[in-house]
Amino acid sequence: MAADKKVQLIQFFMIAFAIAWAVWIPIYLELIPEALVPLGFLGPIASATVLTIRDSGKKGLKELYGGLIRFNAKPKWFLALLTPAIVVSLTHLIFSARFGYNSFLGIDKIIINYVIISIFLILEEVGWRGYALPRLLTSKTALNASLILGLIWAIWHFPFWTIVPIEGAPEPFYIFYITGTLGAIAMAVIITWIYNNTKQSLAMATMCHASFNATIGAITFDKSVAIYHNLIFVVLAISTMTLLIFLFGSKSLSSNS
Repeated sequence: MAADKKVQLIQFFMIAFAIAWAVWIPIYLELIPEALVPLGFLGPIASATVLTIRDSGKKGLKELYGGLIRFNAKPKWFLALLTPAIVVSLTHLIFSARFGYNSFLGIDKIIINYVIISIFLILEEVGWRGYALPRLLTSKTALNASLILGLIWAIWHFPFWTIVPIEGAPEPFYIFYITGTLGAIAMAVIITWIYNNTKQSLAMATMCHASFNATIGAITFDKSVAIYHNLIFVVLAISTMTLLIFLFGSKSLSSNS
């Protein structure tokens, strides 16, 4: 990776973290209202935008945001981007079979959530997959780039996860950080797989991310055993990640290589 790419990445992560944590940590400390939580999600897009304008001007900005309107992918990839939703649904089925609990919103509500969440997640994905991932891919394999980005992505969420813990979940709560981190890393690999197979479509990457959020948001379960739901998801997500690596190769995670 060229030195300038490394510097750009370091600067991007620092700004993205600074903006988010400057909001979320004071909220955790009850210094500012919890209603300000969404402002933290401006970190990735603000960081990517400012650095792109500085380094590449309008041309770079057009390229950065151009991925949001790139949908030139084969039809099968529009189904593939629902992989996270399938993993979450399987998680819920296994969880329900074990604990006898089943509560899932109607498909109409999931679709509405999906559209809303997809728009909201642009705030994250312009930064993570629009700015950071391409720079990581210039010198690293798709797998290594995803593992690095997934870990950083998870750590970035830590204060947010502290603000909105699963109420009623038993201690120790740190287990949820572990499962959350492992889940984020697996998700990063899955999203890179979509990104690299759809001609680096930021739109498709965002929709893939949203398929997880919209589906998990449609599930309710007994919070006292929530950890088991997370553990099942992590096992399935890592299994899916491993399968993708086996089928598409760690170098590119792409059938176009």
